[in-house]
Amino acid sequence: MSDPVLEKLLEFEQTAWQAVVDKNGEALSDFFNSDYIEVTADGNRYRKNVIVENSPKVDDIESYKIRSARLSASVRMPRFSVIT
Repeated sequence: MSDPVLEKLLEFEQTAWQAVVDKNGEALSDFFNSDYIEVTADGNRYRKNVIVENSPKVDDIESYKIRSARLSASVRMPRFSVIT
């Protein structure tokens, strides 16, 4: 059974990761909203401009694969869901 919310979130996730792999700051800039803030596993917070500027310089990812994606929490709000 497919979940359209999960499918759409995975589409977004793949778009973002491909931009990182391609070192494409412009694609990241187009992808993220102007008020985007990334919160890392260690609790650090980064605004969009920092991610867009630094990701192509510091992220050295040659490829990625999303395995066993599932929607573990979903708040039916227009802009919030969590993928684990």
